[in-house]
This record gives sequence, C-alpha cells and structure tokens, in this order.
Amino acid sequence: MAVFGMLREIVIGGALLFSAPVAYADDCLLFGATEDILGHQVGQKFTEVLATQNICAKMSYLPAAQSERMFINGQIDGELMRVINFGDYELLGMLRIPIPVIEGEGLLVSYDPTLQTIKQMNGRALGVLRGMEWQLDISGTYENIMILPNYEIMVDMLIGGRVDAILIDSQSIRQFAGRLDSAAITMLMRRNVFAWIRPEHRRLLPAISDALQEFHASGGSFFEQTQ
Repeated sequence: MAVFGMLREIVIGGALLFSAPVAYADDCLLFGATEDILGHQVGQKFTEVLATQNICAKMSYLPAAQSERMFINGQIDGELMRVINFGDYELLGMLRIPIPVIEGEGLLVSYDPTLQTIKQMNGRALGVLRGMEWQLDISGTYENIMILPNYEIMVDMLIGGRVDAILIDSQSIRQFAGRLDSAAITMLMRRNVFAWIRPEHRRLLPAISDALQEFHASGGSFFEQTQ
C-alpha cells in the first residue's frame, strides 16, 4: 500500500507540474497570437518592443479560440490582437494594455459590389473566423454563417465561390495582396486591437504601455519586416 501511495503522489505531482503556465519555466511571459502570417509578424515585433523595457516575452501561435481558452485557464500569460471589449475578459479580471497594438478596420469582402452590409446578404453564405468575437457581433442574428478555422481557408472559399462574402480585418487582409484585387471591400467598423495580460502581471502594465507608446511615437510599424 505504501508503494501505491507513493506512486499516486508522484503521478499527482507530475500532473500539477505539467499544468502550470509555460511562461514561468524561464521567467518569460508567454503571449498567444493567431497562427497566420500576420500573427507571426506582429508577434515577433511585439517581443522586440517589450525587450526595450527589459521584459522577456515569447509567442505561442494558436487558433483564436484555443488562445482565448488557454489565456483564461492561465496556460499563457497574455494575448495579442483582441478588441477593446473582448468577451468576458474584464469581468474575469484580465487587464487590457491601454495603448493599441494596431489601429485598423473591420471589412466585408465580396466579389459582388452590391454587397456592402450584412443586411444585403439576403441569405447568402458569409464566412467568419472561429473565435473572432467582433465578427460574430457584427453579423448579429444572420443565419447563413460558415465558421472557418483560418483566413487562408476563408479566402480560398471566397475565391472558389463557396462563400459569397467574408469578414476580415484591415491588418489580416494584407497577407492576401494580389489575391483579392478584384474583390469589393467595404469598411464596416473601426477596429483597434490590444494586448491583454493576466492580473498576476499587473505590475508590468505601465512598462508594456510605455514600450508601445514609445514604439508608435517613434514611427514604428508592426508591418515592417523584422530582420
């Protein structure tokens, strides 16, 4: 019985060890970002911006819904590129860095130039990104929605005629330059995106804010190629 008790303690201890937030393993913050080209580009630049304030940060590139889940569960320390009032983050005590990471727009993209609002879709298929709450909010009660895992699939389906329009932000659409040149693009909303951190990192909020403020004031861009 003593042997079985010891084995039980080892198993439980190991489970607790592996469920701890990854970021604490080397004192670097672990941020979640989208796994597309834009997420990688902004994420890499973001770590460099925080380094100017001697803050070590690493990125984990994930589907949006998975990143949200891991952030809430404490498996990552922060998230990039979420809107100002995303989900229940504030109610859960999460902290939004007040300086936007990027200022942008929410867009409706279609090959039918008569489609300029959700209301004008009239039952046609609309592609939205899974876990992207602003897209679900703006589409409201519209029924013919296809929830898709990433923007690459959304654009492929739009070009292939399997959806009639998609919702995408003005940052993410940059990665499809040359593929959507003949599409009609309508701005539906202004959309700034922010970084969020967990409450246990509250002491870092002023330094992260300063890093972003100085970066923007110096003319820095998250769309510049990182060396």
